Amino acid sequence: MLGGPDGRDIVLHMAFTLRAFDRVLEDIREARDWYSELGINTAGTRLETIEQRATLLLGDMERLPREEVVERWSNTDTYYVLSDGVAFGRIAREIGKLGPNLLPRRKLRTILEGPLVPTDEVAGHSSVNARNIFTELELAAKMSECGIIPTGFDDLQFSFRGTDFALESKRLVSRRRVRYNVEEAYGQLHRRLSTDQHRGLISLTLEKVMDLEGKILRLEPGDSPNEAVIEVIRDFDSRFGQPWKNFVDTRVVGILLIVRFLCFTVSSNVIGPAYYLVMRPLVRPDRFQSSDREILLALADQLSTSR
Repeated sequence: MLGGPDGRDIVLHMAFTLRAFDRVLEDIREARDWYSELGINTAGTRLETIEQRATLLLGDMERLPREEVVERWSNTDTYYVLSDGVAFGRIAREIGKLGPNLLPRRKLRTILEGPLVPTDEVAGHSSVNARNIFTELELAAKMSECGIIPTGFDDLQFSFRGTDFALESKRLVSRRRVRYNVEEAYGQLHRRLSTDQHRGLISLTLEKVMDLEGKILRLEPGDSPNEAVIEVIRDFDSRFGQPWKNFVDTRVVGILLIVRFLCFTVSSNVIGPAYYLVMRPLVRPDRFQSSDREILLALADQLSTSR
């Protein structure tokens, strides 16, 4: 835990996910098999494109030095092939555990649509919807992996320690619209929280506005990505001025920042995607929010424990 510029804490989910590439390809193929079991055809979809690109990358990794592979594949396409491949696998494993009454079949179909990379999306077009929903389902699957089971997908809902939470997910794609996106999420939560006992979180995905696409973080022996993540969060705070500082609805208790990027771990010769969750509590003991703060810190701790 460290102090933010506004005096509030940053709670860093330190147990990051780093999945070796050969396992990523297994994730992708398992996801396609799962979709087939659901009766959903993935031929010609983004998931098939991801499998095709991943297979090419695996071929290079088997015959070329990793340093050469890093240089050749350090681009935005590779970032989304690996990161989205892991996410599809996680969604298949975790969302697949839900009963048929809760399974979000329409959303699962939607996330197969759209282009491989966001630069090919058309603003105001339905092509944007796929990745917006994908971000939400990836987070839901990650939470499930940590033992926090979704209870609804009319935007993400879950319960933790007897408290019902609603989560509004925003994928930040334009620096000019960060404040608008955060304030929109706040307004949506304000309308959705139906009782004084409900609590709300806003999740923000930072990869686009913080230029994390297409880059591979090189980790020398003894290095950790944690410092790089902390720097990303502080840079985000500095650039965008924390638009949540003026929230007045105390039921909106935290900001969950999602940091995804690729790593090349030199010591183990592994290239893979990392997925971090960073909790920014908006609750303060001096405002009689001690119980909310305790729950929120426990939630952040739970999110660092993958099963």
